[in-house]
Amino acid sequence: MNVVVLGCEHLPQDADFPPLDLPKFGWLQFLQLSDEEVVERCWRADAIITIGVPVTAQVIEEAFKLQLIVAAGNRHDHIDMDAANSRGITVANVPGDEMNPGNAQQICDQAIDIINAYNQQEFINRVN
Repeated sequence: MNVVVLGCEHLPQDADFPPLDLPKFGWLQFLQLSDEEVVERCWRADAIITIGVPVTAQVIEEAFKLQLIVAAGNRHDHIDMDAANSRGITVANVPGDEMNPGNAQQICDQAIDIINAYNQQEFINRVN
């Protein structure tokens, strides 16, 4: 599984994502990216964790392996839900204020819990 994390600049520096419960996985974390760079970085992703970075129809169309989008933070309106639904991509949300240092680590942990559950064909905090 290849996971791409977008918008890490919105997390306090001490917040960290724990490892996935998988023997092998690819993990890429990015701070600020242009819209074009988001498309380039996500094209091989199986899962995207986004912290406020838009996941547009173009990103969803070009990410041919994409199965899961996790919105880390209070909202998921930056994800093109119509495009995700048309491709059968699961969208989940980890509620909480990602900018609050007291919530940030919990958000990171819960995002990984969502991916681990998804890999077991279970759904946590699904929004579509």
